[in-house]
Amino acid sequence: MKKLILVIAICLFLIPFANASIIVSEESEKNIVLPGEGASFFIDVNNLGVKDSYGITLTDSNWRLKGKTSVDMESGQKQRVRIELFPVGTLKPSSYSVNLRVYSKTTGEAVDRALLVNLVAFEQLIDAQLEYNPQGLDPRKENLIRLNLKNKNNIPLDGLKISIDSSLFDDERNVRLLPLEARTEELKVVFKDFVEKGSYDVHVLITMNGKTLVDRTEKVNVGNYNDVTEDKVEENGLLVKKIKLIRQNNGNTASQEDFTVRLNSFEKTFTSMHPEPTESSKNNDVYYYIWKFSINPGDSYKIEVKTDYLTPLVVIVLLIIIGVVAYILLKKDVSIKKKVLTIKKGEGISEMKIILIVKNKGGGLKGLQVVDRLPRIVKRPTEYGIVKPVHVKTSELGDTLITWHLENLVKGEERVISYKIKSDVHVIGRLSIPVATVKYRAKSGNIVNVNSNKNIIIS
Repeated sequence: MKKLILVIAICLFLIPFANASIIVSEESEKNIVLPGEGASFFIDVNNLGVKDSYGITLTDSNWRLKGKTSVDMESGQKQRVRIELFPVGTLKPSSYSVNLRVYSKTTGEAVDRALLVNLVAFEQLIDAQLEYNPQGLDPRKENLIRLNLKNKNNIPLDGLKISIDSSLFDDERNVRLLPLEARTEELKVVFKDFVEKGSYDVHVLITMNGKTLVDRTEKVNVGNYNDVTEDKVEENGLLVKKIKLIRQNNGNTASQEDFTVRLNSFEKTFTSMHPEPTESSKNNDVYYYIWKFSINPGDSYKIEVKTDYLTPLVVIVLLIIIGVVAYILLKKDVSIKKKVLTIKKGEGISEMKIILIVKNKGGGLKGLQVVDRLPRIVKRPTEYGIVKPVHVKTSELGDTLITWHLENLVKGEERVISYKIKSDVHVIGRLSIPVATVKYRAKSGNIVNVNSNKNIIIS
């Protein structure tokens, strides 16, 4: 009874799918929108039934539909419709699932699709952070201030207007950010007049088409200064880049100094520094190396940073050359493979057929010698294949050695040597078969020995 009820339930569940006459799918054209903008989608309607007329509507009262709301379709026809969704009234920035319904005007059959729309506030578009020397701006030097921008969404931002204003400096510029782009705008600041040490307000305003995206005030510190001169030389050669920094204290008091180098992860791998930096940190895949040092009056401090791609490249090329030469010198032109075929009689193994396959993988060779060793428990072979041995003898250890001479072996040639052996006793358990060896003189004049694979038989 329970099985019958389960079968009926499954049938009822599959009825809508069995009778479905339309298939609806969607493709997002623009689903990340700002206030006042509409989202756009492509709706694909596939008519699997007879000729019919279909309506397109929304079942979500918070959104209104703009675009084609009715399609007439022949049997088997597929149509693509472009629609736009606009919020009704004011919606909070969030992710919304808007229900779209495509229905038959004849049968009433309907298909619902959830369209995902991400409504983003203007304040959520950009992350903007000021970056400058943590020790403060130096009134005697050119200072570099960075405005780090990050597009937080997968949409382009055109017509961005950046305004930086303070009593110390000001700047305006227009930029464009690609989807999810991170970029840095640099501002060089030189003080023409005397500036006291202290903390100053810097107002950062970023707008787009009259809409405010960032409106924030930050503090920028201005520090005191000593009479320290700097000599910085950057050398960019072939695959080698050097930075040499010399700071000389010409004042009458000790000066606390710092110097920062920024490297990406690739540059970091090939960079050496002297002396070692005082501290290092990582932010957004950028490595910051900071030297903090004190210069007494009349003294100087030197820093050298060298990014060298040439040396490791030369090492890699040399290793490749050594590897190729070693391969050429050490490679073996001949291979030998050993196969063991066994014959069982009763319990254990009483007969075996040995097959040796010699193959020339290099150029033509002459005067090859093939030697195979027999286990002590087996008799000398009484039956050989086409290639006959030149001699069969007993070694000092009591086992049997079989030797074949191959006059020549052309490139790519494969020679098969075979023979049969019988055991004085039936082999029960594991028996290790000795390896065979092929010996030849290489073109370099060296004698080369190549061993075959190992074989273990189990009865």
